[in-house]
Amino acid sequence: MLQENIFYISSEDPDDLRRGRLLIILMLGTAILTIFSMMAMFLFLQDGEVQTDQGLLYVGGAVLLAVVGLTWWLARTRSVTISAIIFTIVFAVIVLLDTPIEVVHGRSLFLTVIPILLASLTVRPWAGFAVAIFNGFAINILAYASNIELNIVSALAFLLVALISGLGASSFETLLEELQKINKELDSRVIQRTKEAEDARDEAIQASFAKTEMLAKVSHELRTPMGAILGYTEMIRAGVFGEVTVKQTEMYDVIIERLNVLSKMVDLLLNESRLEFGRIKLNYNQFDPQRLLSNVQFSVTSAAEQKEIDLDIQIAPSAPKSVWGDQDKVEQVLLNLVTNAIKFTDPGGQVSLSVKDSAEKDYWEISVKDTGRGISKEEQEKVFQAFHQINPDSPQEKEGFGLGLSIVRQLLTLMEGSIRLESEIGIGSTFIVSIPNRLEETEGENE
Repeated sequence: MLQENIFYISSEDPDDLRRGRLLIILMLGTAILTIFSMMAMFLFLQDGEVQTDQGLLYVGGAVLLAVVGLTWWLARTRSVTISAIIFTIVFAVIVLLDTPIEVVHGRSLFLTVIPILLASLTVRPWAGFAVAIFNGFAINILAYASNIELNIVSALAFLLVALISGLGASSFETLLEELQKINKELDSRVIQRTKEAEDARDEAIQASFAKTEMLAKVSHELRTPMGAILGYTEMIRAGVFGEVTVKQTEMYDVIIERLNVLSKMVDLLLNESRLEFGRIKLNYNQFDPQRLLSNVQFSVTSAAEQKEIDLDIQIAPSAPKSVWGDQDKVEQVLLNLVTNAIKFTDPGGQVSLSVKDSAEKDYWEISVKDTGRGISKEEQEKVFQAFHQINPDSPQEKEGFGLGLSIVRQLLTLMEGSIRLESEIGIGSTFIVSIPNRLEETEGENE
């Protein structure tokens, strides 16, 4: 905070800010050096008395400190350029207050270079020439008035210093201007890209909303006639409208099977759209994980037996005997995972479903493991995206929309749970679901 107050500049011009802060740094350095010099002279007075030349230096130091305070205030509140000009002029004059011999040929001759550098760095690159000319005239006039040999070399040296400092400062400012242009161009590009990204995001949101709305409408419109077709087909197969031959019965079984598959696909579309719109609510209740697994096993046993897949159900001793959550949503998650596992496991393979207590407090864990084809590292995150299919041309993929795992993740997110995937090509996949064991007082939430 103190640093910000000391180096605060009211101007918004980048050049003024740079020059102003540099000026303040130089002023602070000058003030500190002046104070230490005055203290040193006081400590090492000859015979305890102040000599004339030392007295002049004391006066010059005091004036310089006063000017530092004034120019610091001007740089902060008024004009950096005016502040720099005043500081440079006063510094140059104070240097000339030393004894004539010291100014012309002695210690102060070297100090007269400082105002030249100050002018080039804090006023303008070529302002050092004005100070150099001033110093040259002042020193030679002082030499003439004091009958001291003129110092032409010093005047030429001042001009050389002014030239070097001017060239350096000018090159530095040119470089800064180029950097400012580059920064402005980059800022402009960033603003443009940000706007393009925001527009693209808005368009994507609108497209997603339109897609979801369309899915909801199409699914709803399909569900009613499909239900009627399925019902009439089952009645015809049962002989309600007359005797049915064995061949016709087989054909009706195929129709009913395909209609059931289509009905499940429509249900997936409806679930996806409901999740997108946030229309699915949770209903908490207490239930037994053992019963949950029995329900899932009953639903998928037929599909597993058709492919001669060994379905292994296990409950670890550490598994909770009772949990609090939305049983229907958890069952839907497991059915999607186990159905997928059976679908992508070759005949004669194995699908395992296990429940245990989670290492994470107040959570329980379900694992669905298969000996299927496995999923590559590149595809493992994509499989949870809606409508994503690893191999759309495969017979298994053609039976779905690629929504099962997307719905699973969304349902688990809704239940504050999570899912992770471990898989290797040619070995199989394991989906590990972690679900919070909700406390009983949450009953009724989200209803």
